[in-house]
Amino acid sequence: MSEFEDIEAARAAYAQVRLLYKRLATQIRHILETKLAEAGLTPVSITHRPKAIESFAAKITRKHYNDPLSQMTDLAGVRVVCAYESELAKVAEIIEASFEVRERIDKAQDLGVDRMGYNGKAFVVTLGTRYAGGVYENITALACEIQVRTILQDAWAIIDHQLVYKNEESTPERLRRDLNNVASLLEIAQGIFDSVKEKRVAYVSELNSYLALLMSVEQIIVVLFLVWYGYRTVWYYPLVLAAIGFPMTFVLTTIERAIKLHRSAWAISISGVLFVPVLLYLMMSDHCCPVNTRTDSIG
Repeated sequence: MSEFEDIEAARAAYAQVRLLYKRLATQIRHILETKLAEAGLTPVSITHRPKAIESFAAKITRKHYNDPLSQMTDLAGVRVVCAYESELAKVAEIIEASFEVRERIDKAQDLGVDRMGYNGKAFVVTLGTRYAGGVYENITALACEIQVRTILQDAWAIIDHQLVYKNEESTPERLRRDLNNVASLLEIAQGIFDSVKEKRVAYVSELNSYLALLMSVEQIIVVLFLVWYGYRTVWYYPLVLAAIGFPMTFVLTTIERAIKLHRSAWAISISGVLFVPVLLYLMMSDHCCPVNTRTDSIG
């Protein structure tokens, strides 16, 4: 049998099982979306695909496979793209906990310390025994490759795949060197993005601590104002104000949550910037309310 006939036979065999790999990729994507959401992670994108038949045949020729259906581990593929490098480790932990991992691929280690290029991570997984029946029937033992990348790694990998990977032998050395230079620049840019994110998280944490202190001061001053107001007027007036104000605050907060309104930090603190000085002014002013004086009637 000629090589052409071998490839055609492999194409026909893969075409018969391709729908199984399509279902596998769909289910693994669904599981990942659920697990990532539970962990509070929001990746930039999660995509999936079964390998195209033409790509399957081309890879047989390029890699010289003898038994492609068992040798190829990316017949089903899922790709998780994150914004920051720090998120990749969290995604990797979820993959390890959710599937049976057959192989771990770290492109950065393959490159070494003296070369630049695509440095994403990939996991060859199966669903394993924890998933059975229903939508998982006949696919639990099939392999799926899960790629985990940042946005910049994904951009470089897509360009490299189109220009070099599919035509590696015909790609000039100069072009490969230029692409590797781009990879080094993207790696530096990724490091800057990650650093900016860490600084922003630290800034927000510090700002939240100041806001918490401000809100505590507001609460103390409000209580003092109510006590003072009761002393200057009638003792039960503060109770009336509290009975009116606290339910209104509760209702407004409930409405905000219902419509998923999230106010910025500055919008929350503006109440303290404006409200507290007003209360302090009223407490020091004689014009707010007269001193409560009682005069006995003279008959």
